[in-house]
Amino acid sequence: MTAEVRAFFRHMADALQQGDIGALETMFGRPTVFVTDGEKEACLSAGAIRDKLSGFIHIAREHLGLSLHIELIQLMKLADDTYFAQLNWQWKNAKQEVIRQRVSSFTLHQQAGALSVVVCVVDKPQLVNSEKVAS
Repeated sequence: MTAEVRAFFRHMADALQQGDIGALETMFGRPTVFVTDGEKEACLSAGAIRDKLSGFIHIAREHLGLSLHIELIQLMKLADDTYFAQLNWQWKNAKQEVIRQRVSSFTLHQQAGALSVVVCVVDKPQLVNSEKVAS
């Protein structure tokens, strides 16, 4: 399962960097609960999920010129077809120096062989070194 989860999140990172909201939207189940900065929001419809994901794409666009790298920190099976995953997202400059990073946690559900996010918890980003952005 680890390889499938890594591929799932690599696809998510690519979609974020490309601003492909359609690809992102297909990765989230209905409903999906988003937890950010102390706010919890249950998105019941595709439109509500799309609105939430638009904010994530906006953040990704702030990092144009940087490459997005992901590291799977933890993966646990919670129940049949349900998994918990924790990732470290890092934006790196051309010298592969980490500029900004954040940790996110996801509850994933697998149905008919396909993974989808049902809970997404996004921590505040950590600015590592703003002077290195242009490097």
